[in-house]
Amino acid sequence: MKPCNPCGDAALSFPCPPSSGGCLAMRILACGQLHRRPECVFLCPDSLPCGARPPFTVLSAVTCGADQWEALPACRGGVRLLLKTPVSLRVRDGCGTVIPMDLTLQAELTLRCRCPENELWRGQYFVQSAVRPWRGRLPRQNNGWEIPLEWLAQGFVLSPGVQPFPDPCRCADPRPLYPPAPCDQRFDESPFYD
Repeated sequence: MKPCNPCGDAALSFPCPPSSGGCLAMRILACGQLHRRPECVFLCPDSLPCGARPPFTVLSAVTCGADQWEALPACRGGVRLLLKTPVSLRVRDGCGTVIPMDLTLQAELTLRCRCPENELWRGQYFVQSAVRPWRGRLPRQNNGWEIPLEWLAQGFVLSPGVQPFPDPCRCADPRPLYPPAPCDQRFDESPFYD
C-alpha cells in the first residue's frame, strides 16, 4: 500500500484506504420469534353490539398501527420484551351480521443474543408482527365466544456497521467449479473394440 501524500510533505503520510470499498449493513445482535397458531382470543360480550350471537367467524384480521413493546428484566443469554400488537378484525356472528372490532394481542417475546451481552446497549430494537385468521382445526372444543387467529411476531436488535466488499483479486480463480465432463465417443469408435 502506497502512502497518500496530498501536500507533498513526507512527514504527513497516511495509508490509502482500500480501493474495494464497502457498504453500511445492519448487524444482528439478538433475534427472536413468536409464532402462535391458533391464538384463541376470547370476545367479551360487553364489547359486542346487542344481539350478537355465537358462533363467531373471523372474516379478516390485520395489524393496525405499530407494535408496542416494553423491556422486561433481562434473562440469561437474551432480552425479554412484553409485546402488544393492535389488531383490527371483521367478525361475522351466528346471525350473519358483520361486526368490526379492535383488540390487542399481548405476549412475551425473548430475543436470543448473538453477541456478548454488554454490546446490546448499542443496538436499535426492531419488532414486526403479522396476523391472519386461523383456518385449521382447533385443538379443543370452542365455546363460540373464542375466535382463532394465527400470530407471528419477530424481533431484532440491530447495530449498523461497515461491511467490506470482497477483494476482486481473491475471487478470480480460473479453475472451473466442477471438472469438465468426458468427451462423448461413439461406441464403434472406441479404441477397445477393434
